[in-house]
Amino acid sequence: MTNRDEVRFVYSQQQIAEDTSINARVGRTFVPGQVSVGNTRMQYSKIILRDELNKMTSVYPDTKVVAEGVLGNFKYTKVDEGFIK
Repeated sequence: MTNRDEVRFVYSQQQIAEDTSINARVGRTFVPGQVSVGNTRMQYSKIILRDELNKMTSVYPDTKVVAEGVLGNFKYTKVDEGFIK
């Protein structure tokens, strides 16, 4: 993904629960990312391209769009999957 891509920041509690469970089995922690929307910071579970929303909702029906636009225009923290850096 490049800074010029049109993206959606999405949130799915089902995805967070699944990723948390998988990471816990291998001794890592999963922390959702945060994106600035106006004056508030909102959690997101994944950044997807605009045309990937149908695929995301078919896997995780509780998916909600938190923000959408050009990736380079957002201030956000990445999702932390607990990998050693």
